[in-house]
Amino acid sequence: MVTIKEIAERCGVSITTVSRVLNNKGDSISEKTKERIFRVVDELNYVPNAVARSMVTKRTNNIALIVPDISNPFFADIAKGAERTCVNRGFHLFLCNSDMDKEVEKEYIRVLRKRLVDGMIITTQNTEEYDVIFEEMLEDNYPFVFIERYSDKLADVPGVFAGNMDGAYNITKHLIELGHKDIAFITGPLVTSNARYRLEGYQRALKDHDLPVNPKLIRNGNYKVAGGYRETKTLLEQNIQFSALFASNDLMAFGAYQAVKEYGLEIPEQLSIVGFDNIDMPGVIEPQVTTMDIPAYEMAVKAVTILLDLIEGRTPKESKVYYPLKLVNKGSTAPKKEVQDFA
Repeated sequence: MVTIKEIAERCGVSITTVSRVLNNKGDSISEKTKERIFRVVDELNYVPNAVARSMVTKRTNNIALIVPDISNPFFADIAKGAERTCVNRGFHLFLCNSDMDKEVEKEYIRVLRKRLVDGMIITTQNTEEYDVIFEEMLEDNYPFVFIERYSDKLADVPGVFAGNMDGAYNITKHLIELGHKDIAFITGPLVTSNARYRLEGYQRALKDHDLPVNPKLIRNGNYKVAGGYRETKTLLEQNIQFSALFASNDLMAFGAYQAVKEYGLEIPEQLSIVGFDNIDMPGVIEPQVTTMDIPAYEMAVKAVTILLDLIEGRTPKESKVYYPLKLVNKGSTAPKKEVQDFA
């Protein structure tokens, strides 16, 4: 393995000079000497020892992204945006999937803090016990950023979020404007901030249009296809009238489709369904799910930008960013007058 000492001997300069050039700190070193050093580096195929360099610079040029479910295309898009931004900025990304297991997430945070990465982007499960961990990170000036979900008690931590409450309000309003009054709702896991905001947006829309909030039409889901299927099936078997269903994310909407099809109902002729996230499933889900588009890729780019500013000692231009959401009508909703009762 080639060392800096060998490069210095070949170039006839000191080890310190080689180190300063390779770490972009050689302002006082002549261009001729720099060229000679880089030429020898190429000839010897020298690869810097990242561990040794990090001990000197206190930096690894690594960051971590912790997500709850990488099989969810929404988080896959976040990972893509984060990875591309890291590559463009000369950083490496560690992708950690907690599989919605709070103990796994806590262990990731504990291990990664041991200087394996310079900072983290976290989609937290948002339980109170996490606050102690995050408070310790703040006390240690350890850089981290929330994306899409956050801890309620740490409102000052930088983060990038979707406009979940307004988005849920607007898509519920879309159903109301089609004449739907009995609108079922499947929540996400209510330990997460975005699930609570979507529920609140749905409830506010109903109240603002003088419609009652029927607890029997609200089911607790888990952001997974199986959860959407299970809760929709339960709603249908309750024999309670509803003409539209709002699933808190598209994966649960896909599960709802399956339950509705098994029940022998047509979408949207007999039941309108909407989701949240804007995940495309062409040729698999027909009609495609009317949904709210969350710009996951762009949110990840922004989150990485904020984190790298923190790591490099700069004050971010924006420390907390909320993205407005857009309704994407894909044909899974219809006016109430065209919907047949099935209860």
